[in-house]
Amino acid sequence: MPILRYYSLMSPEHDKVAEFIQELNEGKEGAFERLSAAVYDELHAMAQRRMRRKFGRSLAGLTMQPTDAVQETFMRLMQQRCRYDNRGHFMAIASMCMLRVLNSYYRSRTAEKRGAGVTPVPLDDVPHPAAEEEAPPDDSGAALLAGLEKLERLDPRKTLIFVLREMYDFTIDEVADALSLGHATVERDVKFTRAWLTKEVSDESA
Repeated sequence: MPILRYYSLMSPEHDKVAEFIQELNEGKEGAFERLSAAVYDELHAMAQRRMRRKFGRSLAGLTMQPTDAVQETFMRLMQQRCRYDNRGHFMAIASMCMLRVLNSYYRSRTAEKRGAGVTPVPLDDVPHPAAEEEAPPDDSGAALLAGLEKLERLDPRKTLIFVLREMYDFTIDEVADALSLGHATVERDVKFTRAWLTKEVSDESA
């Protein structure tokens, strides 16, 4: 079974979610709202896990909360107007959208902290920043899924590790235990796949 199809079976297929995805693909009015309501709790839990992992156990003091991250994720999904094969396909794209949302917030929050108490400099005097060496993969659905499918043909293990780690929020140790691999192997494969997908998606968008 292809890994991306396996991913779609990792959570039980709910008839209502499948029905709402079909309605969305057919362009039925209100389908996205019904689908959003059906998966909201799962995405909210995902946002909580990711934010705690990124910002610490306590989210006090953050200007973004899990609810905000979920709402921003839904907005990005609406803008993409993708067609979805199944629940797993939808959650894969939603997961990557959320990663993009949280990474954007993290960068803006870090920039604010760095700028606290610093005298503003005119923008014309600021040198053009270099591109990030390891930027997260773009959240465009078609390019991301095409990249994952290509990697799956080349290296199924790395694809599965990426799905477990980045889309289902498994820790490195949890992935290692699930696949009977060493911690260092999983960590190395995750880094490789992030870099590989970043380049693949960038080439696809060029």
